[in-house]
Amino acid sequence: MFGIKLNPHNDVFFSILELQSAQAVEAARLLCDMVNDFTNVEVKLQRLVEAEKKADNINHEMVQQLSKTFVTPIDREDLHNLAFAIDDIVDNIEAAGTTMVLCKVKQVTPYARKMANIVLDASAKLNTLMPNLRSMRDGRQQYIAIHTLENEGDDLWQQAFASLFEDGSNPLEVIKWKEIYEMMEESIDSIERVAEIIEEVIQKNG
Repeated sequence: MFGIKLNPHNDVFFSILELQSAQAVEAARLLCDMVNDFTNVEVKLQRLVEAEKKADNINHEMVQQLSKTFVTPIDREDLHNLAFAIDDIVDNIEAAGTTMVLCKVKQVTPYARKMANIVLDASAKLNTLMPNLRSMRDGRQQYIAIHTLENEGDDLWQQAFASLFEDGSNPLEVIKWKEIYEMMEESIDSIERVAEIIEEVIQKNG
């Protein structure tokens, strides 16, 4: 489906994971484009939805390859967990964008823009970490960078949540932004979860 062929070393699985992480970066980029310039949002959301569908297709390719391959380069369960954890990243990113449009957000908050930028930065660092699986090379520097961004995301979420109750906001606005902030935070958390799995796999197989 994606021009990937099996070879004796089963590099196909690493290629699929790298495609998935690259697709997570693309989804994060599209979310940033939406929140940094909140115009033509229906068109931008459609691009984000299409990116999520492509991510689903790549994940399906992993499932197909696992079903027909007897010997895998790392544990089958690890490949499965990685693929679905990366897919969760894109799902959360798409959900944040969809909620903004469905809830008819008129103006994006500075907190949302900052959180979206963290999602993009963290997903880009995950994308540089993913190839380490091929050689089982230590990726601690990238992992620490992702963990630092996740902490920044947590701090931002707390500030964003607190801000909802500081200025007597409309209760409906509080509800919608609480959902959006939580989806963005979950996107960042999902990225760290993938990095943690990668680190565990490298420690186990390195």
